[in-house]
Amino acid sequence: MAKTGMGTHSDEMLVARVLGGDTEAFRTLVEHYETTVAGVVFGMVGPGADADDIGQEVMMKLYAALGGFRGEASLKTFVTRIAINHCLDHLKKRKRFFRLSLIHISEPTRLLSI
Repeated sequence: MAKTGMGTHSDEMLVARVLGGDTEAFRTLVEHYETTVAGVVFGMVGPGADADDIGQEVMMKLYAALGGFRGEASLKTFVTRIAINHCLDHLKKRKRFFRLSLIHISEPTRLLSI
């Protein structure tokens, strides 16, 4: 969740500074929104190493996506949507991996019964 005192005007100024190459401005955005991202990630994926990695990946995606931020919604909404989409992608990959793992586990059993 964004810290108090971090309004839309400040968000827009920080985004402009990040787009201008100011790494400290991005660090400030990360600090303001890391709790928001963590809440989404922990809520969707659960705590653990995956959640930590996903949180970092969300921040990298945020950095890459800031050029497309139009300000029609709040930056918090923008960050939250990136986090949700990334978590959904992760869960889809995990589900696919789980299915493949089950296929590999069942193959030796099938071969032994021949």
